[in-house]
Amino acid sequence: MSAPLRGLFVSGTGTGVGKTFVTCALARSLVDAGLRTIALKPVETGVADIPEDAVALAAACGVPVLAYAEGFHRVAPALSPYAAGLEGAPIPPAPKALAETIRGLAKVHRAAVTLVEGAGGLLVPLDGAHTMADLAEALDVPVLLVALDALGTLSHTLTAFESAQRRGLRVLAVYLSHPPAVPPDGTAGTNARILRERLDVPVIDSVAALHGLICP
Repeated sequence: MSAPLRGLFVSGTGTGVGKTFVTCALARSLVDAGLRTIALKPVETGVADIPEDAVALAAACGVPVLAYAEGFHRVAPALSPYAAGLEGAPIPPAPKALAETIRGLAKVHRAAVTLVEGAGGLLVPLDGAHTMADLAEALDVPVLLVALDALGTLSHTLTAFESAQRRGLRVLAVYLSHPPAVPPDGTAGTNARILRERLDVPVIDSVAALHGLICP
């Protein structure tokens, strides 16, 4: 039986909410604190040549070879993995196989913390039967939900949180991101307040707070 993994599965309320930025920042913070950390993107679509998200994550933790680890899924169509498969691209390995590859890398690199970034949101289809949530379940680590601190985030975040709970996934926190490309729209003052009223997990917006949750 594989040893338990100490780490975090970083998902989002959708695509383009800042998962890679947050995961990279957290990886750098953990490494700076002296924790041997690996940051992985096991499934990445829209890869013409270089898996850009995986490369950024690997650089953030100081282990560039992780971007090209064997057993991970890279395809050219910028679609969900299952949709890309319907267009003729290979489908990803099963969630349990991906989880075993991740555990193997954690062991080889003697990682104290393993950060795994999903593709899109929790229910992005991997194949005809599995979603990203199945990978999070196979890894058996807490989930970080990244959400834009912008109009529309309340329903998106509450829906994603409820979905995670119904699948037995433990959400560590909700991270409200502020990407430079998304201008403030006037909801930032109330989003965190309303989510904190409705959720029983921390709602945060800084890597320092996230680091404190992982390494209290």
